[in-house]
Amino acid sequence: MSRCEASDACALRAVQLVSLMATSDHNAHVDCGADSPALGCGRCPSSTGRHARTAGADREKTMSRFSDPDYSDEVTERIAAPADRLYDLVSDLPRMARFSPENRGGRWLGSPKGPRLGAKFLGFNRRGPVVWTTISKVVTADPGKEFAFDVKASGARWGYRFAPDGDETVVTESRTPLGKRPVSARIFAGGLLGGIGSHDQEMRDGMAATLRRVKELAERP
Repeated sequence: MSRCEASDACALRAVQLVSLMATSDHNAHVDCGADSPALGCGRCPSSTGRHARTAGADREKTMSRFSDPDYSDEVTERIAAPADRLYDLVSDLPRMARFSPENRGGRWLGSPKGPRLGAKFLGFNRRGPVVWTTISKVVTADPGKEFAFDVKASGARWGYRFAPDGDETVVTESRTPLGKRPVSARIFAGGLLGGIGSHDQEMRDGMAATLRRVKELAERP
C-alpha cells in the first residue's frame, strides 16, 4: 500500500468511527420508551424498524460532513483606492482580524519578516468555540499587483490580485487547492467546523465579507 493509500484508509477509518459515535447512542433509545439500552435496541419490536431508519439517516448525514467537494473560489470588489494602498492592507497579516470573519491575526515567524517572498506566518483562527493555528508561507509578493500565500495544513493557496481602473482598483481574492485536501484537514473540517462543504461555503462568504470590510476602511474619509 502506498503512503497516499494508507492516508486515505486512515481518513476513512476516522470518518467511520465518528459516524458510529454519532449514531450508536441514538440506536439504543430513540422513541422506544425503554429504560435501558438493552430493551431499547433488542426488545422493542415495534420500534426496531424506526431505529434502523433513523440510524441510517444519521449515519448518512454524518458521512456527508466529510465529503470532499472540489473548489476554486474567487470574489471581486471594486474599491475607490490606489492598488498600493490596498495591497498594504491585505498583506498586513498580523492585522487581518480587521477584515476576516475567521482569522484572528497572528505573527511573522523567523526571517524575513513582513509580506516578503518566503516569509512564514503563524495565524490564529476561530470559529465559534473552536480555535486553531495555521502556518502560511508567502509565495507571491508583488506590491500593488499580487499577494499570495500557501497554507499547507488546509492544502490551499490564498491570493489577492489588484487591477487599477482609473481612480479605482478591482481587487480579487481567491482560494485554490494545492492538490488533494489533506486528510487532517478533512477530519478537522468534517468533525469540528460544521462539515467540509458547509465550511467551504463559509469560506466563500468570508472572502466576500473580507473585501467589503477592506473597501469600507480604504474608502473612509
